[in-house]
Amino acid sequence: MINIALAAKNLIHAVVLHNLAGTTFKFMYYVYLLQNKLKNQRYIGSEDKKGAGFTLIEVLIYVAIIGIVVSSFITFALSINSSRAKTYVAQEVQANTRTTLDLISQKIRLADDVVNPDEGNSASSLELDMPNPDPNLTFIITEGVLGIAEGVSDPLPITSDEVYVSNLTFTNLTAVGEKDNIRVEITIKYRGDGSKEYEYSQSLQTAVSLRK
Repeated sequence: MINIALAAKNLIHAVVLHNLAGTTFKFMYYVYLLQNKLKNQRYIGSEDKKGAGFTLIEVLIYVAIIGIVVSSFITFALSINSSRAKTYVAQEVQANTRTTLDLISQKIRLADDVVNPDEGNSASSLELDMPNPDPNLTFIITEGVLGIAEGVSDPLPITSDEVYVSNLTFTNLTAVGEKDNIRVEITIKYRGDGSKEYEYSQSLQTAVSLRK
């Protein structure tokens, strides 16, 4: 019976030694095995003493194993959280970019004329002459937020406060005798705290003509 218990203990020792990472842990475990061998030789006739309590080396090894497991779990949890943050950031930027371009394109198609920019010129804002009785519409950036203003009223934000428009260019590509054609170039970035998972931007461009 004693031989079976001793063999099981030696098997556990071998498994633990195989899974330990690092020279320091292995050294500590070799010391423990040597100490245990000396103890068995000294108390070979006492089964109770051989199985009583834990030595300091055993405690240190078990604590080290638990530390490795906990550290691996924390690393895995942080990796999952970072992946979720990156996904959210990308979706927020892409949604704002798509919504903005769709709205600008829609308003250009409905307009009677392009007031600004003039033919062959570019500008960071766009003013459209809308059908009566609607007032003119103006797309303009204020502190990174793209807004739309009717007439002389204050602009209403189009993009969310989680992103900012780093570039917006309207180019009037209209040729002589043709419908007004506007090229829209936009770059939207996420307002992060500087962390890598919050660094994301998207740049898109399109060209839209008036229907009339």
